[in-house]
Amino acid sequence: MKKIILGLLALSTVAMAKNGFFDNTNIYVTTGIDVSQEYPVYTEINGTRPMNTSDAEDIGYELTLEGTKEFGKYLELGLGVSYQDHSLANNHIYKVMVEDERGIMIETDEYYNNIGFRSVPIYAVGKINIDIMDTFTTYLKVDLGYSINSRKKDLTRTREARYRYAGEFENYATNMSNGLYYGVGIGIDYENLVVEAMYKVNKGEIKFNNYAKDIEYSRVTLAFGYKLDF
Repeated sequence: MKKIILGLLALSTVAMAKNGFFDNTNIYVTTGIDVSQEYPVYTEINGTRPMNTSDAEDIGYELTLEGTKEFGKYLELGLGVSYQDHSLANNHIYKVMVEDERGIMIETDEYYNNIGFRSVPIYAVGKINIDIMDTFTTYLKVDLGYSINSRKKDLTRTREARYRYAGEFENYATNMSNGLYYGVGIGIDYENLVVEAMYKVNKGEIKFNNYAKDIEYSRVTLAFGYKLDF
């Protein structure tokens, strides 16, 4: 049955190609890194201290596939899908005095970790070519779609010290809900090599046990890739 379905798909693809369905169609394959990331700041589940800072602890990355159709010389419209691995948010570290197993008060580091998520947005893409030269084209680009989000790890609270303290560890079951995805930016196509700089936002909701908050991860993404034109 699978072979029959694959065969029918192959035949339909050939038929569409013969009828010019793929004429003026472009396929973009890109990879990107996130810079200037920003997270919301969340307070403790049962307290008032911030659990994280607004910046990220590392860079994020993405792998993207887009297909567009040309409508005249200046406009392209199409669809895209991307795998986006966002960096975790930086954590706040607090100095807390606790009693160790000898009954002596010692200073410990207490922090929350693992605020972060991954996304697979499915979206519409629009491109407007604004400067067409012989060897390169400059364009404006807009993405708008739906972000399918998933957690990386459960939120944890850790308290640790360097000497003579076993430490404490608390785990909070973490879940993510989906939300809006959008992006806007500029790009250059130089002989089918593509470079883009875009401001992007993934929205959703993050839940720690019964604690639920909206999440909005924003950043600038620098992407590099290749265009296949038909």
